Amino acid sequence: MSVPRPEYPRPQFVREAWLNLNGPWDFSFDEPGFDRTITVPFAYQAAISGIGTDERHDRVWYRRAFALPEDWAGKRVLLHFGAVDYTCKVWVNGALAGGHTGGHAGFSLDVTEALRPGENVLTVLAEDDHADREMPRGKQYWGEKPRSIFYTPTSGIWQTVWLEPVSEDRLLSVRVTPDLAGRQVFFDYELSRPGLVLTAAAACPDGAAVSARSDGEARGRLVLSLDRDGLDGGAFADQYAWSPELFRTVYEVRAEAEVTDRVSGYFGLRSIAVADGKILLNGRPYYQKLLLDQGYWPDGLLTAPTDAAFVTDIEACKAMGFNGGSGHTDCRRTGLPRGPAGTAGLGRDGERVCVLWPVRAAVHGGVDGGPGAGLQPPLHRGLDAPQ
Repeated sequence: MSVPRPEYPRPQFVREAWLNLNGPWDFSFDEPGFDRTITVPFAYQAAISGIGTDERHDRVWYRRAFALPEDWAGKRVLLHFGAVDYTCKVWVNGALAGGHTGGHAGFSLDVTEALRPGENVLTVLAEDDHADREMPRGKQYWGEKPRSIFYTPTSGIWQTVWLEPVSEDRLLSVRVTPDLAGRQVFFDYELSRPGLVLTAAAACPDGAAVSARSDGEARGRLVLSLDRDGLDGGAFADQYAWSPELFRTVYEVRAEAEVTDRVSGYFGLRSIAVADGKILLNGRPYYQKLLLDQGYWPDGLLTAPTDAAFVTDIEACKAMGFNGGSGHTDCRRTGLPRGPAGTAGLGRDGERVCVLWPVRAAVHGGVDGGPGAGLQPPLHRGLDAPQ
């Protein structure tokens, strides 16, 4: 049986080693009886999950076994969930590893201490009160049947679950901010401890490369100038700002002379601004012809059945003469980085533009922004604000 949604789930921050946990899991409603099977990462309400019922269940249970590759020995192991709606607790081999609240944001847990040689067992309890109108729910309806502009709810795991081995000395995060006017790019980074050295390298679409390195701070900013190696004048803006091609990035962390972590990613060199009541794309007025993208699929509901389904939507949008869309669910999951460069990119002729505007998860009846309490390890709680 092929693994559903097999693509790497974090394309802007890629490590070579990972283990996809999508596929068949033991599953049950209400209590941990595990009397049926579900296909992760699809919610039980979705037909493609293998269950496909609109019955209301506020508690759902998941369980599956896994074994780690032998070459992960000596590494920390992170367990990642792309999204679980709405509150969940996670156990590994019977030990509580942590939890999370918020249905539209991913989270990670370090499960190293709970692992054992050979087979391990992962158990998840997801709780989703369908009638709670103070819960950020996007387009999920809280009544008995979907109506008006609201749709079938999504409960439990609805994005990829995966494991990743990491070094103690590693890159924790990086935020990339291109500066088209200044012909440069900023990398705001965080390392796991002071004393490590980060090298950030960017390869231009034509193959030229530039790099910069930190000098031992755990947090900081690296600046790469792109105004070199012939990247100047009008050719710079024409070749890179309006091209569907992306700059490829590689980050390496060193402790002394040893490379302890290597991550790859990408960025596009664009600018979007508002001036005199107009949207400016790369400094030029951009007349928007947009579609409202509700982000639901007949078989997967909030979860696209395949990565290619995103590309199909974008190609259809452009084929009908539109040049963008307003994503009313979760634009972080559009799969754009994995699509063909010319599908969702910016063409020199202006005809290949497709801009997607994300919309925050809606709250109907109130806002839940309070801190989590009462669960150890900590329960992360809040309003799912993607960076």
